[in-house]
Amino acid sequence: MLLVGAAGTGKTHMFSDAAKHYVQTDSPAILLLGIEFTKEEPWTQIRQMLDLTCTTQTFLGALEAAGQSAGRRAIIFIDALNEVEDPSKWQTWLPSMLKCLKRYPWIAIAVSVRTSSEKQIIADHLVTDKLVRCIHRGFDGTEYQAAREFFDFYKLQMPAVPLLTPEFQNPLFLRCLCQGLNNRNLLTIPTVIQGIPSVFDFFLDSVDEKLAKPEFLDYDPESRLVRQAIRQLATRLSQSTGYTIPRTKAKAICDKIYPHDGFKNSLFRHLLSEGVLFETNSNHDTGSQGGKVVTFSYQRMTDRLIMRELLSEHINSTDPAEAFSDGPLGSYFKNEMSCWRKSGLVEALAIQGPETLKKEIFELLPELKQAIPVCEAFIESLIWRAPSTIHPDKCIQYIKAQIAPEANLKLKFLNTILTIVPNPQHPFNADFLHGNLMKFEMAKRYAWWSILLHNEYGENGAVDRLIDWAWSDTDKAHISDESVRL
Repeated sequence: MLLVGAAGTGKTHMFSDAAKHYVQTDSPAILLLGIEFTKEEPWTQIRQMLDLTCTTQTFLGALEAAGQSAGRRAIIFIDALNEVEDPSKWQTWLPSMLKCLKRYPWIAIAVSVRTSSEKQIIADHLVTDKLVRCIHRGFDGTEYQAAREFFDFYKLQMPAVPLLTPEFQNPLFLRCLCQGLNNRNLLTIPTVIQGIPSVFDFFLDSVDEKLAKPEFLDYDPESRLVRQAIRQLATRLSQSTGYTIPRTKAKAICDKIYPHDGFKNSLFRHLLSEGVLFETNSNHDTGSQGGKVVTFSYQRMTDRLIMRELLSEHINSTDPAEAFSDGPLGSYFKNEMSCWRKSGLVEALAIQGPETLKKEIFELLPELKQAIPVCEAFIESLIWRAPSTIHPDKCIQYIKAQIAPEANLKLKFLNTILTIVPNPQHPFNADFLHGNLMKFEMAKRYAWWSILLHNEYGENGAVDRLIDWAWSDTDKAHISDESVRL
């Protein structure tokens, strides 16, 4: 199985939960993280991760026997293929693994990948011949129920207005938002929060305020030690070839910022316990303590923090685009393949370019404005950016020139429009959609709508989606689904 989805939709949680359930029911399952893979042959790395000294054939034979004994196939989960140092390696690795596993009918494999990295990692023929492709949409369609679960868990008040903003489809957004509110002892969402970048800042600031309290680390809140540590760690990550740094070096950075007695009172431990940092085993750096490495807990947040440090360090305010052409940032975005490999940073630039530099990504990377990862990052940014950073005239010109002529990009853009139409502050909201659709005859509008929904959700899914959009939970109690279908 191939599981695809945007950052933060819950792919890792889904794999973790499935593996845990499998093991609890006495069925064999192995969960591996993409970030732990290096440049070696994958089966060798897997055996090293599991501390096995046997051959690959012996390992797979034992796993096959365990699955047969349990009466259900053993599953190898590999989460986030895109987090490998060179994700394109999977174009060779994955077909080889699938070919090998054909000899073991009692072993299944499930891999996940970020949607923006799928084309770089997964060969087209694999999806049609070897893999079942599934899309993880996060809380799309169940935003209210999901938010209610989160708000109840953190003992927060549900918003008095409908949850119309698309961020509530994203579990990562909800987790960071609720944890930030809880850290600050707030019960309601502040009006200043718009878009996922502001949620990350809100979350990190809340951790800073919490740890400064006497019952935790008791430091001057104005010193903002968490922010200091985040900046230095992000700078170090920006210099890394992967998304990790050795645990010993990360701890040393934190210890220098906040000297302490014992691990219990260390800033490093608290950043781990608060969910800011995440540590794991790795084959990348055998010289680190126990082979452990550290990164930020959320890849989207990692991309944002790294990009912010890169922009802060290298950008010339008089000519921001210069750093991307002949300057130090050019190595990150040399060509379309580089953009595929650094798709997370491209997405971060599409959000932070307008936010900090007042420049769209296609203005900062004019030579790559036609590149698919740049176009897709721009489309995606329309959901996550604060509406105030979007300049409609400039964006519409780019959409007409680069996105509308390409069928797949146009479909992505139309799906994005359907996501943001309820937001009254967004320049591409329902008024924008209405003004454009009214230019067409009714038959063409219906044809466009039907094709769009059918391509995205399938024939039955399109009807179900229309029902979900058309009626609230209360209305469904009075009007049956069949009535809406008719």
